[in-house]
Amino acid sequence: MKRTLFTLFSVLLLTVMFTLSANAQKGAIRGIVVDTKNQKALPYANVFIAGTSLGTATNSEGQFILQNVPVGSYSLKVTFIGYQTEQQDIQIISGQTAEANFKLSENVVEMGEVVAYGELTRGQAKALQKQKTASNIVQVVSEEFFQRFPDRNAAETVRRLPAISISRDQGEGEMVQIRGMDQEYNSLTLNGVRIPAPDADNGIRSVGLDLINNRLLGEIEVIKAITPDMDADAIGGVVNFGLRRAPSSGTAVLGLGGGYNNQLSNFETYGRDIQDYYAIYGRRFLNNKLGVLLDGAYYKTNRQSKLRELNYTDSDGVYDEEIFAQHTNDYDVKRQRYGLSASADYEFNHLHRIYLTLNHNSYLDDEIRREVEYVIEDNEETRETRNRLEDQRLNLGMFGGEHKLSWMTIDYKAAMIKASEEMPGRTYLRFQRDNDFAGYANNAIKEFDGTTKFSGLDPLKLNRIRYDEILKEDQDLSGQVNFTVPFAIGNGDLSYTKFGAKVLEKSVSVERHRFQTTKFTQDVTLEEGTFGFEDVRFDDDELQPYVVDGSWKERGELSDSYDASETITGVYGMAMVNLNSSLSALAGIRFEDTKTDYTQPYPENEDLIGASELTGSGGYSNILPSVHLMYRLNEDNNLKFAYSTGLARPRYQELVPRMVVDDPPASNSAMGDIQYGNPDLEPRTAYNFDLMYDRFSSNLGVFSVGLFYKNFKAWHTTKTWTETHDFVNDSGDEGPDGVNETYRATQPVMGDGNATYYGFEINAQQRLQTIYSALKWFAVNMNYTYTKSEGEVDGRKVVMTRSPKHIANLSLMYDNSNLGLSVVLAANYRDALLTGIGANKYLDVYYDHEFFMDISVVKKITNQLLVIGQLNGLGITDEHEVLGDPREDYSRTQQWEKYGVYGTIGLQYTLW
Repeated sequence: MKRTLFTLFSVLLLTVMFTLSANAQKGAIRGIVVDTKNQKALPYANVFIAGTSLGTATNSEGQFILQNVPVGSYSLKVTFIGYQTEQQDIQIISGQTAEANFKLSENVVEMGEVVAYGELTRGQAKALQKQKTASNIVQVVSEEFFQRFPDRNAAETVRRLPAISISRDQGEGEMVQIRGMDQEYNSLTLNGVRIPAPDADNGIRSVGLDLINNRLLGEIEVIKAITPDMDADAIGGVVNFGLRRAPSSGTAVLGLGGGYNNQLSNFETYGRDIQDYYAIYGRRFLNNKLGVLLDGAYYKTNRQSKLRELNYTDSDGVYDEEIFAQHTNDYDVKRQRYGLSASADYEFNHLHRIYLTLNHNSYLDDEIRREVEYVIEDNEETRETRNRLEDQRLNLGMFGGEHKLSWMTIDYKAAMIKASEEMPGRTYLRFQRDNDFAGYANNAIKEFDGTTKFSGLDPLKLNRIRYDEILKEDQDLSGQVNFTVPFAIGNGDLSYTKFGAKVLEKSVSVERHRFQTTKFTQDVTLEEGTFGFEDVRFDDDELQPYVVDGSWKERGELSDSYDASETITGVYGMAMVNLNSSLSALAGIRFEDTKTDYTQPYPENEDLIGASELTGSGGYSNILPSVHLMYRLNEDNNLKFAYSTGLARPRYQELVPRMVVDDPPASNSAMGDIQYGNPDLEPRTAYNFDLMYDRFSSNLGVFSVGLFYKNFKAWHTTKTWTETHDFVNDSGDEGPDGVNETYRATQPVMGDGNATYYGFEINAQQRLQTIYSALKWFAVNMNYTYTKSEGEVDGRKVVMTRSPKHIANLSLMYDNSNLGLSVVLAANYRDALLTGIGANKYLDVYYDHEFFMDISVVKKITNQLLVIGQLNGLGITDEHEVLGDPREDYSRTQQWEKYGVYGTIGLQYTLW
């Protein structure tokens, strides 16, 4: 490794020395580009010297600096999609910096009429401009866009982009898939810093975006082809959430809103209200050198849903419609999101800048889960009330800077980001009785729910209380530095070399404890069709009179607590070369070295595992080349090609040779769950090929067609099977002693050989005045993605998990600046996707297709006051889990969850 690092840095040093000689007798140009109407910055604007390839793009605040410009007289031009081109004459003097500021106006359309853009349209312009100017394949959602779309969190906003799909939790967007790739193949970052995963349940590295309040975001970008200066663990792509920074013009905004959830439940504890509050303040001081921005947000929603699961009597994998058990769940959920951000940046001058960013997000999820299990073969009915609080936190502290020297730009960043999840006192209260289900056919039992009542039976009796104490902490400490050296080739076309290094220290810990009692001071029973002790924890006063003192026992065996650490060192070098005014190439290589250590305690299960503690260490190195080409057919047509390599690291505890039993069944006919680790897992790696054609129009239209192909050298999937055990804890409560129970076992495994993944995406955005002038305020956004994957598990051809074949979005927008009215009707479709591989095609587990439709309306009352309304959850919003491909006749429903419609209305006041 040392020799590799030395060789790489030697090559980079020689490249720098070679390029220094080309930068004498030159000057620079700096300035800012803003919108004439509202004086807001125009980010990513093209700034270039006419007749040359010397150019740059404005930053997120509309500022630019063009260095190493040869002495002479020039015409400086600025272009931005949907705006008129402006230019200025400028004189470059050796060693000096000229200044040129631009104000751009909207394009003139039919018959000389100037169409003033609304805020939604301005946001669309910014997004398209970033897509057009980026050297790699990237797409953007601007702040103006997601403020006016009917989306409640960051995941729901991102799904509007081409090739993006999401999974949901209680009807809200949670996990993001890029081009149908499972969320574990993608990277989610906050201001370029990867977000650790707070979820304690399965050790995943992916992040549920319901944690992040989108009121704090200034921009969301999706990068579909990574470059060498980016972290390599992003086979599918990167979703970067950009926080706001203080704008040059200052801002102050207050907002509040409320709403109602018309969701499905037979019970109600928390209510159905929605609350939404937010505030933003940003100013620049000290002659615009110091910028300060503060923003905060609070969002609360009370949600309900119903879920039903069927367990079939399949024998040896034989297809059967009969069930041996049915599970019904009725959820009551209260969700609260808090978000706070504070940022400051200081510009010493136009060449030197430092910044500090602090961000906090909290996600509090109170849940009451009312579960009924009807076990036909055992003639048993079980009702369980599960009460829990899930407290997730995300904290980011980041300091960095950028310094433009005469011949080099240096930027650096140090960050601490920590995600955590605590579930204190997660309580389960179980009631049981014998029930022979006399008079009910098998199909009738499939329709039972939590309100089903029986006559002539003994009452359900409390026979067990459990509670869990769970804490997960996942922290990253990182530091990185980048060096960019510009140089000119041929006829003066400006290019650059870039190299740098990053070190990341990750520490993850999960601590779990489970306690239970089966001893009570008196019989506690339920009325028919009800549940007991809702929203009650194990130590609440309401429960204490029924529990025998000193009867709590800790279940120490088969714990899935663990500690893990990683050290990731990365170095890279790359060059961006403008070969001529039409063709540019970005090529480079990244080297990453990963060291891992893990520990998992098993304090009471030496007989099963053969050790009191499991420890291990490992590591691997990866060399990751990439090439990006962009060919500009003309000013409005781009063709991009990318070859990139990436990896996806295994889940933390998957490498431990562990066995975790999750809630063994109470009888031999019910089914429990076992999770196995796999120390033979390797990092997933892939070669990625992308080809994208973009055609932009001056009136904010774009037509894109993209092809992608991924060849996985190593890939993971999930193997599922059943097995029997007799696990009996000290109290004898876990199952009939001496009788085997059935378990659904799962284990991550390496797929056989290579896997391939390919597809195409089509994206069209168009203002409709090009079709008919009376439709000048209307626009349509459409995108469609097709994917196909193929791998092999145990000799059987299967698709990769969580890869839907079809993804589609359709949005119709009305944005009338004269009326101050914006209306968006947005629809989203996701095809079925495989989530688990069974013993045969009849037992493969899928989520069926989904179709969502949402509406938002924004009306400007005054220049400062907006009224905002949203209606969500229209369409086919039920979530169906099925056995067998749902497109085939043999498919059977295993589980479904039903949601309802919800809506909000609010006010937003802009002070300045």
